[in-house]
Amino acid sequence: MRTACVPTSFQPPRGAHAFLFLTMPEARAQVTALLGAQGWNVVGEADPEFAAACWLLRNPGCWELAVVDVGLNQGSGMNSVTRFVKDGSGAVVIYTTYVSEAFRETGRLLGARATVSKRDPDELERVARALIPDLYALGPEPRVPGGGQSRIREPSNALLCMLSDLF
Repeated sequence: MRTACVPTSFQPPRGAHAFLFLTMPEARAQVTALLGAQGWNVVGEADPEFAAACWLLRNPGCWELAVVDVGLNQGSGMNSVTRFVKDGSGAVVIYTTYVSEAFRETGRLLGARATVSKRDPDELERVARALIPDLYALGPEPRVPGGGQSRIREPSNALLCMLSDLF
């Protein structure tokens, strides 16, 4: 029996799972609506960096797109980009106000698929739409934990995540 990454009452097609790491509620709502219109299902959200790291440890292999804001109130968005890239479950898109060619190159070097401007939602829409054909190749089954994806093994972070549930 396969265990879905999301509750059993929620069965999105494989390849349509997005994680949002955005600080502003307005940006989360805008990106959720934009991705939802293309068939993406937002399966997780987090802010600050620690919450994103915990989500990733608890939900390995359960996402195909991570939209990461690097301008955070707490923590480092670039650390989160690196964590999601290392997990290897999908494409990482940096979503930021500060876009320059040098910043885009830094994102590429970290492994991000794209760096897009918050000021140009059409750019995020184009990037997300371009990922969809790659995702259809994954097949119709939902992803499952332990499905052969690389994992971040940081026991101290896992322990902190479990302890954070107590508070």
